[in-house]
Amino acid sequence: IWNTASKVIDNAVVFIATDKSSGDFQRHIILEEVSQTLGLMGDNSVYPESIAFSRGPDQGNATQLGEIDIKALRFLYNHLSPGDDALFTGLQYAKFWDE
Repeated sequence: IWNTASKVIDNAVVFIATDKSSGDFQRHIILEEVSQTLGLMGDNSVYPESIAFSRGPDQGNATQLGEIDIKALRFLYNHLSPGDDALFTGLQYAKFWDE
């Protein structure tokens, strides 16, 4: 549940169709969905090692967070706060992304 006023995810529920996936693919789907509830919103088509990689019919197959995912989560939780605007986020990115 996205709280528009505070710009915070207040609650999240992840449903996985276990009858349509199994093994490593199921592990990938679960980790991708849970990591998105932590703030890694949306897929990317640039980093194949990322849990959020998706290009066309290729859903990706990572079964653990990639270095880019870990870096993004560290940046998100160490340098940003709910409600930060685009200008502040850009400044923080320029200052801290290469740490």
